[in-house]
Amino acid sequence: MAIEQWSNSLGIGQVDGLVDELVAVSETISTNIYFKYLKTINAYSNKQISKGSLKIKDIEKKSKVLLIDDEAEKGWNEIMAHILSDVNDIYSDYIGDNFKTMSRIDIVEQSMNKIKEGDIDIVILDFRLTAQDFREDNANNTSIQLLKRIKDYNPGIQVIMFSATNKVWNLQALLRAEADYFVYKDAGNDVDITISHFVRVICKALQKVYLKELYRVWARAKNEDLIKDSDSVFFNESDYMLEMAWELIQQERLDFAYLTLFQIVEKFADCKYSMKGDVLEIDYEKEEMIKKISNDEYEWALTFVKESEGIRYFKKGEATSNSGKATTLFKVSCILTFLLDSTDEELKRFGELNKLRNDIAHKGAEEKVNKKDIIDILGIILRIRECA
Repeated sequence: MAIEQWSNSLGIGQVDGLVDELVAVSETISTNIYFKYLKTINAYSNKQISKGSLKIKDIEKKSKVLLIDDEAEKGWNEIMAHILSDVNDIYSDYIGDNFKTMSRIDIVEQSMNKIKEGDIDIVILDFRLTAQDFREDNANNTSIQLLKRIKDYNPGIQVIMFSATNKVWNLQALLRAEADYFVYKDAGNDVDITISHFVRVICKALQKVYLKELYRVWARAKNEDLIKDSDSVFFNESDYMLEMAWELIQQERLDFAYLTLFQIVEKFADCKYSMKGDVLEIDYEKEEMIKKISNDEYEWALTFVKESEGIRYFKKGEATSNSGKATTLFKVSCILTFLLDSTDEELKRFGELNKLRNDIAHKGAEEKVNKKDIIDILGIILRIRECA
């Protein structure tokens, strides 16, 4: 009944005629005695939802959505295609038409392959995908096993559980498995409210799809294969801080995540330098970064630049100064230059990242950090962990 209720409220096919799947559903409901009984005892909605109320505004719509439902071809695929593709121009696909002939393991594997091959950002996942899921406890539920696999693969993929169940214990099981959202397959008189809720959930999921890309970059920086010495203090500390940063990223507390990641860079810089008399050396072929050349003059390995926008950075080329005190900006810029062979453009970008760090530290978290900032600082962490 839910399929017919949703399709009627959405007005699918009223102009061009219902698609075959929805025609079959409508005919079954109108002739089947059991469905006639359900229509008699349950409120039936005739409320219509306009296309305008389905429109998702001011959201990046290049994301890919996958419906995983054993009843996809009964009409849910057409309903999702209407809301996502027809109205909002969002890519959508589905899988599930052959689930009834497949084992649970095969369903999970086929679904994961579809997610990976399609580079899916949002999954709409039905709670019960096989007949066994109605008879057994939640521990063996196919969709929960699949949900865990999705989150193990990339926790940034947004998963919307879509089900006719509203039992508390089922919802608790989904929360434990890290489902991001839940939408009830309502077939009652308030189906228009449910559809509006579904659109809001899709909107929220679209706002968070950037987490998938951040996780990929984070995972490369966290790569355990990079650890050459398990007793390394830097690796142990940076591993812990990377884990902490990811927790903050998942909570969308990007400013605090950024500060945590920047600390990793600072710790690496501190452990790579040593003072030998009046000379600051980097522990890489004993390169001299700052050395005293007279009583009140020092030679620096890089040249300081201050731009009108307030961006401060170092570029390649020696310079002299009356100060011999090295800042984090200078230390990291030397690492980028002499250990990582960075360009002047990359050095300037680090100057911007350093200013961002100072702004947050001195002015407080004000949602200053964006996805690119996190990606760029993670890129630096990856490079320094590779050469540590």
